[in-house]
Amino acid sequence: MFGYLAGSGAPQLRTALADYLNRVRGTLAQPDQIVICTGYAQGIALLVGVLAAAGAKRLALEDPSSGDDALPAARAVGLKVIGVPVDCDGIRVNVLRETGADAVIRWATECGAVIIEDDYDAEYRYDRTPVGALQGLAPDRVVYAGSASKTLAPGLRLGWFVMPGHLAEPMAAAKIAADRGSPALEQLALADLIMRGELDRHLRRMRPVYRRRRDALLAALARRLPWLEPTRVAAGLHLVTWLPPHLDEAAVVDAAAYAGVGIEGVTPYRISHPGPGGLIFGYATVNEQAIAEGVDILARVIGER
Repeated sequence: MFGYLAGSGAPQLRTALADYLNRVRGTLAQPDQIVICTGYAQGIALLVGVLAAAGAKRLALEDPSSGDDALPAARAVGLKVIGVPVDCDGIRVNVLRETGADAVIRWATECGAVIIEDDYDAEYRYDRTPVGALQGLAPDRVVYAGSASKTLAPGLRLGWFVMPGHLAEPMAAAKIAADRGSPALEQLALADLIMRGELDRHLRRMRPVYRRRRDALLAALARRLPWLEPTRVAAGLHLVTWLPPHLDEAAVVDAAAYAGVGIEGVTPYRISHPGPGGLIFGYATVNEQAIAEGVDILARVIGER
């Protein structure tokens, strides 16, 4: 196992992941369909290269979206990137159909496209039953992407792509060409963690922790900034609030940073469609007291504008 591995990765990890994802996320994954990558960032770069080599011309991305890995990778290989606006129900399918995209983020349709499902926050849902993975509905059309970055730590640099059968071998070949394969030790350690049930136990421990932090953030916003309306708070490790027109997003973010509070704006995640300003609050690494103090500072900063 410490010689050169196949481009798809250690068979122990691919087997463990297939069993885990099929059980927990409702995928229909086989070990030989999985390619292990150095995190999601490398995987998406390899994937868009494979798609471009196969003749893809266009990539549609939710707009706004966290396409900071997919966007430059697609442009680097010559794909035209099309932003598709979202509404309260997600990506606007009526607009999506008009793009003629060859590869589409989180879109299920019949037009013969490849669907890229980035399932980065599915392990942390708080108020309802998790939604099953789209890949389980169309395994021959969906590329399912996941990583250890949110469940364990981004520094592990481990990601996995469950490929449709016809794309698995080209993806593995692209991985070999990129770096001769991901390190074996980390793959074997993660496989052991999954197979012994330790990943399940870790997630059961962490979900209540993150839920308390999310609830503390919601309570602090309701108390100090009630006119900021959080959206899509049932999952993940961050939430978004929209700003009223009279507040400049960049000015609020900069003023908060100057006061010692780290938040992000929504605008840097827009591709081509303008929209209202918004704030992104991450709460994964901040305890409840610090969250409340941060919102107090933000309220003071906004009140001074």
